[in-house]
Amino acid sequence: MKIVKSIPLFMVVIVLLTSICSAADSWTVLYRSPGQIQAMSLLTDQRVMIAEEMRLITVQKDSNPQAVNFAANERCFVASDGSCYAVIRYEGGAEVVSAAMVTLFRSDGQPQWTIGKHLMNDIVPLRNGGAVAAHRNISIKQNFVYFIDSSGRIVKQIEIAALGQIMASPTGDRILISSGVEGALLFDHQGVMISKLDEAYRMAFSDDGRWCALLYGPNVKIYNEGTPVYAGNLGGELPRGVSFNGDNSRLAAFTDHGLFILSIPSGKILMQRQLDTNEQLSFSSIDIMADGSLIAAGVERDLGSSVKGPERHPDGEIRLYDPKGTMLHQQPISYTAWNTTTPRVRFGNDDENLFVLTRDEVLQAAVTDLSGKGGVR
Repeated sequence: MKIVKSIPLFMVVIVLLTSICSAADSWTVLYRSPGQIQAMSLLTDQRVMIAEEMRLITVQKDSNPQAVNFAANERCFVASDGSCYAVIRYEGGAEVVSAAMVTLFRSDGQPQWTIGKHLMNDIVPLRNGGAVAAHRNISIKQNFVYFIDSSGRIVKQIEIAALGQIMASPTGDRILISSGVEGALLFDHQGVMISKLDEAYRMAFSDDGRWCALLYGPNVKIYNEGTPVYAGNLGGELPRGVSFNGDNSRLAAFTDHGLFILSIPSGKILMQRQLDTNEQLSFSSIDIMADGSLIAAGVERDLGSSVKGPERHPDGEIRLYDPKGTMLHQQPISYTAWNTTTPRVRFGNDDENLFVLTRDEVLQAAVTDLSGKGGVR
């Protein structure tokens, strides 16, 4: 791993995009990648951590980006809040399950702990400086999960036959692990099981980690500390993603062509908007402001499987809605490479900015500029 102090400013292209509503010239390209962006974490509303395939970039407005480069046998995993990141160094190369060295770094690049010569090929860093790591062995269906404390000590090891996604809450003290037909398992950060939940192909935590939502087939299921409180569907289409508001009274959800706001815990649908299927548009992401006053959505155009390569997804939109479903902002965007998860939208930590992650760019705009309303927090 090699630390690069800064990237020249010419690598960061600052441009203004044109909005079709009154919030013209609101969007700034905070960072443009020469490759493909894999993930984004918000350290603050002024600092963003961006993971690429071979490097980790920290971007601060009006400053040179800071970069950490990785070798071919290293992989980087970033905590959801960007507070720390872990690097796995493989002895036999990243594609070979072999003894590995794992180091957890704080966001400033200082190492916190290292575990050497251990079979680990996946890791989720936690906000408290610990981690949940895994050894996935598909060939013999023998998978181990390790709960690691902030000193790098393995406090618990469990075996899970069908190991799926591992997800940590933003608070770092709740862990969801999907395990195929065995259902999802809810743990605390020390590996103590809280509850066994139903099956899930996608999962989401609330900001405080006390609520979670599981998506499986057409169903959305909501739990409070592992106790089921709601199960229902969104009218036929498969749910693709959800987002809790700040006080966990609302859940924003989206399908390919539908946008929904559900009341928690009743599950009552408070708002529903549908895309015109003739326009070949589908929703790609969603986020709801902490106070529930605004909903951001990413939209992508899909020309169908008959179109091959990057041309299948030529462009998309960023949209902003109020709780009644009125569209307040609509920003066209375009991208040149196929990526079914773009654009991804996220409100900043203090809800003053909206960030959008596309395949190779991070966009930023002030919420008040987009909504046309003063006093929106």
